[in-house]
Amino acid sequence: MSDKNTIELAEPAEPTDTSMTEDQRREGRHHIVDNIIVQYPRYTDILKEVDYMYRRAPSSREPLGLLLTGIMGAGKTTITDAILATHPPHRLAGVMKRPVVRATVPSRATDRSVASALLRSFGDPRWDKGILVNQTSRLIDCFQKAETRLVIIDEVQHFMDQNSNRIVIDAANWLKTLIKDEDIHIGCILVGLRHEADLLLDAKGGQLGSFFGNKRTLGPLAWDDDGDPPRNEFYRFMVELDRLLPFDGSTALVDPDIAYRCHIASAGMLRPLMRLVRRAAHTAIAYGIPTVDRELLAEAFDLTDPGDRYAIPNPFDGQRPEAAPIPQESAPSSGTTNRGGKRRGRPRKDTREVLATL
Repeated sequence: MSDKNTIELAEPAEPTDTSMTEDQRREGRHHIVDNIIVQYPRYTDILKEVDYMYRRAPSSREPLGLLLTGIMGAGKTTITDAILATHPPHRLAGVMKRPVVRATVPSRATDRSVASALLRSFGDPRWDKGILVNQTSRLIDCFQKAETRLVIIDEVQHFMDQNSNRIVIDAANWLKTLIKDEDIHIGCILVGLRHEADLLLDAKGGQLGSFFGNKRTLGPLAWDDDGDPPRNEFYRFMVELDRLLPFDGSTALVDPDIAYRCHIASAGMLRPLMRLVRRAAHTAIAYGIPTVDRELLAEAFDLTDPGDRYAIPNPFDGQRPEAAPIPQESAPSSGTTNRGGKRRGRPRKDTREVLATL
């Protein structure tokens, strides 16, 4: 039996009620596809650390901090969503309890704008009103009444002034003072891009670094061809993803060649990978196709937004493609993509028309 405080996500269940209509069953399968979360090793290791922080924060003599960084599309939001879903807000004796709150640092951050963002996460109707000292007092009151244990501060790169490339020390020091406050006993998770986050913690005149020596970094999932089937991190992820899809039997994702092509399509990054597979799965469900195959993945590649990947030909066309460039810290260009050959297509309505309704 799991402890109620432990971070644990149940797998989405496929609808089995025989009284459901075909449309309801189809919609249930779409819902499963939209809500799949693959619990791969890096993901579960981070959640275990967060679970420790959640348990220890109320009694810890020192603030507990975690720095979670990674390039765009690496899965940071998926992890913070999981933390919030595990400890959702709820009412107790008429009072709203928020065990975990998440706030996004506004661009061009100031101490007051960060305080406002946190107040807004508590539902304070006057989140942008008052001078800083009054906002801080209200915020501490919110933490106490809501019995908050963890606060997630997202987009910490906004603590850097983009015009001067300097850290906004006042805002960083205000946050440090808040998490040190002895009246609230909270753990704090900073989330953002690695380079800027490191600058924030190392900034002269700032003191956040002493609280966030515990660091976790998310990046592309690796691929190598050792073993048959491959034993690399990306392929293991694909096997688990295939298991969670609402289809009878295995899909093409467990074919090492198709898995490799998916790695090329996504550069090992979770956001473009899940976008690709979800598009293909939604098409299969919409048309009653029994599985996800190479042709559906090729169509999905043509339809998905190229903003998260480098401009590459469709990797599901033709011969086995060359390895994709590894994404770096900065976001890749979203220039024009070379798409490859024309889809052979199935005798069905235009795929774009159907997907636009999903």
